[in-house]
Amino acid sequence: AFADQAALAIGMRRLLDTVLRVKREWQSAFDGTGNGLALVDSAGRIERANRFLADLGGVWPVMTVTRVLSEVADLTVSLSVRYLFARAQEAGRWLSPDPARPEWNSGYFILAMGKHGAFELNYSSDIDLIVFYDPERAQLAARIEAPTFFVRLTRELVRLMDERTGDG
Repeated sequence: AFADQAALAIGMRRLLDTVLRVKREWQSAFDGTGNGLALVDSAGRIERANRFLADLGGVWPVMTVTRVLSEVADLTVSLSVRYLFARAQEAGRWLSPDPARPEWNSGYFILAMGKHGAFELNYSSDIDLIVFYDPERAQLAARIEAPTFFVRLTRELVRLMDERTGDG
């Protein structure tokens, strides 16, 4: 009986964690889309508008818009880096102690330059990044060399950020 209740509690916790993660991902996607979106209630009142719609409607001052666009760029880069480290971990090249955040404490870091670094991105801005790594902090499998790993990871990051697909 106790084991059944413990298993149920663990399952419920995992379900809650999944729901909260999906909610955060949905909110990020909703706010980050380049199209104006709004959720309205049955009376036609706006319940939630994304950042793009807030900008079009003149709700935010220009400095807020540029800061939010920069924050979206930061999040996009961060999630791309997490994805790439997770793939490296799945392939056995990266040995992170935290599978939920495989990039954490990796020695790999990125600085945003120009408008991005100054939180002044606009809709037509590109992002300028400088990437560094500390080979002493690398958590690599024995057969993997730090320079080769991090250069390939960075090239893959550029490809992910630059590639145009049917989804955007």
